[in-house]
Amino acid sequence: MTHARNPYKKSLTSMLVVRVSEEHKALVVEAAEREGLQISSFIIMLLVRFHILPESCLKRMKRRPVPFFNALHGLLGIVNKIGGNCKQLDAVMPAMDELRQTQEQIILTAAAITDALHGKKIPKGINLYRLQGDITQQGYVFNQIVKSINAGNPNITGLPAVLNSITRSAATISTTLNGVTDDDLSEMALQEMRDNMQTAAAEQTERPVSIV
Repeated sequence: MTHARNPYKKSLTSMLVVRVSEEHKALVVEAAEREGLQISSFIIMLLVRFHILPESCLKRMKRRPVPFFNALHGLLGIVNKIGGNCKQLDAVMPAMDELRQTQEQIILTAAAITDALHGKKIPKGINLYRLQGDITQQGYVFNQIVKSINAGNPNITGLPAVLNSITRSAATISTTLNGVTDDDLSEMALQEMRDNMQTAAAEQTERPVSIV
């Protein structure tokens, strides 16, 4: 059985060599990875967008899974699973402070991951797999607790600690994807403390003085 030759593949016989700095090369590699393309395919795609090459050049381009974005998808699945468990637990323990804090942070974290998946610029040097490993383990423990409650045999020992750990890990993921450093977080915490002190002082001043 004879296979028809691929005329497009046959036409890819010429090479263009362009010299760039290491910094510019890194930017091109990063951009190609975001698109899930090899560098050559990415450049062809750009040339098509600028109407330098015809649309037909895109026909044979194959996108490939990018490990970083695969990890993001996996992380979003874990976070959404934890969010679902939070909703189930909220039905039976709505007044639990740790649960409320976890729910709020999970929403912020899911939004940060979604932004990253939609092409928001991601800071370099992120170890997503370590972040994913931390919250996966905590999410598993949380899932077992929720299962025990749903089965009518609740085992909530250590539940507040698990929720606090999940909240911290989720916050780390959010701040990492948003490019917030530890120094930024410290300054934000200090500013929040200053604001709270000023609010408390203002409330104290406004209170009427009662004469006994």
